[in-house]
Amino acid sequence: MASNTISILKPSVNNLTVRIFVRAAGLDFEEIDVWGKKGTDEFLAKDPADLTPLLEEEGLPRGSLWESCAIMQYLCNKHDLDRFYPKDPSERAMIDNAMFYLIGTFYPLVTRATYPTLGFPQYAGEAATSEASEEIKAQAQRDAEVRFLDRKGGWQEWLPRLEEPPECGRTDEFRAVAWSNL
Repeated sequence: MASNTISILKPSVNNLTVRIFVRAAGLDFEEIDVWGKKGTDEFLAKDPADLTPLLEEEGLPRGSLWESCAIMQYLCNKHDLDRFYPKDPSERAMIDNAMFYLIGTFYPLVTRATYPTLGFPQYAGEAATSEASEEIKAQAQRDAEVRFLDRKGGWQEWLPRLEEPPECGRTDEFRAVAWSNL
């Protein structure tokens, strides 16, 4: 049995980054295609965010880790893969910069361009920055809020615990609702 199990969706770009990385790093892993299995109670028990890729490995606090860049960072740190994730702070900052660009800028553009063709749903709130009507923008905001809060209680297990609600730029009402559900 492989030391790492990675649950993936084959057509997903962010899954592809981890799939390429584990091969380039020469790590022992097993790939499991979870097409049609996301959203099930079994999958959500491992990954309350319902995201792929998902790394399952003994020693992780929950037994699993999701988010492609977090997985790659973890595996680099665990296996001392300095050639991919240098220990020098200035060199590492450049890798972190590229990863934040990937997840914050590049990947959202790729999903908007490819998800309709792949048959994947767009992320909740996608209309919010478009030329859509105010009614559609308001519905997109409600959809995003519901998506954030509706995780069968799973968010409570992995969101950090804070004394005060964070300043998140949302309305006070939304922050109060979101915070009360944590």
